[in-house]
Amino acid sequence: MDLLEAAGGSTRAGGLSVLAQSADLREMSWHGKRLALLRPLTYMNRSGEAVAGFLSASGLDPGKQLLVAFDDLDVPLGSVRLKLGGSAGTHRGMASIVSGLGHGRFPRLKMGIGPKPAGADAAEFVLAEFRQEERSLVESMLEKGLKLAEAVVCHGWDLAISKFHRKEP
Repeated sequence: MDLLEAAGGSTRAGGLSVLAQSADLREMSWHGKRLALLRPLTYMNRSGEAVAGFLSASGLDPGKQLLVAFDDLDVPLGSVRLKLGGSAGTHRGMASIVSGLGHGRFPRLKMGIGPKPAGADAAEFVLAEFRQEERSLVESMLEKGLKLAEAVVCHGWDLAISKFHRKEP
């Protein structure tokens, strides 16, 4: 969200009191498209409350007008994946969103932070700072994620996934 805001600027959105305590809502124009950026303020495993509340209040279609970007332990560090629908996998925040919406039929932008070292606590690993030697890889991943989000916004899901999404070896 921070990179996207920096790319196009944003303003704090008002008018959706249902989100007052559960999310930071920003609005921006990017490549001529009006976007709403939603950052849940709840614990990650309750993210679905903010997402479902926003979609209900705004009347947006999650299958066509939602892109959830998140870190994923099941994707190698530095990799970015676009996925349309599916299960939440091991991600508790995604499980909450799927539960809140009542389905998993929405686009996702997965940012790889895995794998978790054997024996490491998942919560501690996810919240830890990246090591110095990982930072350039993370920066590259974030730039690629921003380009993929831009492709989805500007060209639509089908073109974005066919043109930019490549499985890495």
